[in-house]
Amino acid sequence: MASFITHGLFWRVGCILGASGVGLGAYGSHGLRPRVENDEYRIGLWNTAVQYQMINTLALLAAANAGRSLVGCGLLTTGILFFSGSLYIRALEPNKYPNVRRLAPGGGIMLIAGWLALAL
Repeated sequence: MASFITHGLFWRVGCILGASGVGLGAYGSHGLRPRVENDEYRIGLWNTAVQYQMINTLALLAAANAGRSLVGCGLLTTGILFFSGSLYIRALEPNKYPNVRRLAPGGGIMLIAGWLALAL
């Protein structure tokens, strides 16, 4: 990997993902309902995105802190962005970007691969 990709970089990325997850969770609790017209499916997408972002961010922080696999850290980061990111977009704009739903399965596979890479 490139020399600028370090555990310290993933630590900082994890901190940003954690902070944004808290902010997005707060928005989901206080500002999302009027925007999505109380659509429970879209609210559920948002909540799932926040949950996966936060759980996998904690794993990323732990892995970066412990000096675990950079590949695993990269897969977790990309998986969070693809999986949770696509769910956020689908919750906010379900018809505007119809192809974004294709990112979630790939993101999920990256998350699984990230966890497995950390185990090796």
